[in-house]
Amino acid sequence: MAISYTADNQLNAFMKENQRRQAEGMPVQLILDSGLWRYSRHPNYFGLAALIGRYSYVALSSLLLPVAAVAAVAAAAANLPASADAGTKAAAAVADVLWDREACVDSMPLL
Repeated sequence: MAISYTADNQLNAFMKENQRRQAEGMPVQLILDSGLWRYSRHPNYFGLAALIGRYSYVALSSLLLPVAAVAAVAAAAANLPASADAGTKAAAAVADVLWDREACVDSMPLL
């Protein structure tokens, strides 16, 4: 949104400057080639694409969070002694993940 706001303000200032030049009889500038307009002919669309890209990244990260949680449970289960039965291993792994903050935080994807 900030990109769109900045681009609109730059275009507005450019148009006002051209009106002033025209009123004074000076030649008008045909192309805005400064600010964000130097890099793109459509900076508003670039800002929108960047915003959608950020939303997509957050959505994909949240989809990967359950996968990371399952990986943390599997890693916690692997640390139990061999004499423990499968039910104990599963319960201990879930408890480790739920109450061990470091195991949860370490397995989370970076946002």
